[in-house]
Amino acid sequence: MFRGTYVVLVVVAVLFLQTENLLSAAGAIIELKREAAVASGDVRLQDVADVRGEDSRRINDLASVKIGTSPDFGSVAIMTRHEIRKVVAAAGQSLENVSFEGAPAVQLRQIGQAPDHVRIADLLKEHLAKTTQWRASEIEVRSIGNLNRIEFPPGELELRLSSDATFTGRNRVLASLEAIREGKILRSFWITAELTVRAPIVTASRAIARDEVVESDDISTTLRLVPDLRASYTRSDEDLVGQAARRGFSAGEPLVLEAFTRPPLIRSGDRVKLLLERDGVVLSSIARAEQDGVLGQIIQVRNLTFSKKMKAQVTGPAEVRIE
Repeated sequence: MFRGTYVVLVVVAVLFLQTENLLSAAGAIIELKREAAVASGDVRLQDVADVRGEDSRRINDLASVKIGTSPDFGSVAIMTRHEIRKVVAAAGQSLENVSFEGAPAVQLRQIGQAPDHVRIADLLKEHLAKTTQWRASEIEVRSIGNLNRIEFPPGELELRLSSDATFTGRNRVLASLEAIREGKILRSFWITAELTVRAPIVTASRAIARDEVVESDDISTTLRLVPDLRASYTRSDEDLVGQAARRGFSAGEPLVLEAFTRPPLIRSGDRVKLLLERDGVVLSSIARAEQDGVLGQIIQVRNLTFSKKMKAQVTGPAEVRIE
């Protein structure tokens, strides 16, 4: 065991001495990177290579040599080791005792700007406030996905959501984000967001049975977390009073507007007054409703006098009219 440890230590020491000797003999080592992400503007040798050596002044001089300018955002430029060597020499730097190592060429790209999470969250809330029933102050953006893969072009940009956000789950939304400059779309990305909405919505004060007509005491408005952002929850008691439930609701359950309808004024089988008006004269007879009907609905009735089916409009409780 000790012999193996001794061998390892000897090897490490030899490698260290070789590196020190190389630095001493070469004066400087320029180890090129395979890829380099650079800021807009001038590109220095230190941006594309690890420059090291014992003479700190000479190393700083070499590292600060301008070797070119950054490519346009979204483009890639390639500089070979030979090209970089020529540029450094042309800058007046002596390459005596300088060793070029590393990659044979460097791929250069310009760094963009990272997306602003707060700005995008505010934009998303404003957009949802315009396209949904929720106010911006009621919406909390808990997280935004895909932003770690997004890089915007440098400089001032206008951001906008290109279309209505699509809810892909109870509290998850998918939206297309565009980066715009001078009216031109520079980049377009898909983002996902996890949302929480706390808002006043109408809930059942007690259990409501199917077909039951809602009264004011049956419902109340409470501030609570919205369980499913895809649903159209009722926000006003007035929207439901006098409406009939299409299904049953348990006490405390949020009420969805689509689950209620106007109660039928006429039920199938009811005897109704059938009215017919001609030239200011109103004639009436008795008919039997062949189907349920709400106010204003056209339903089938059967005239009991002539036993004839006809269509008539519901104009009130137990009353239909033929126009």
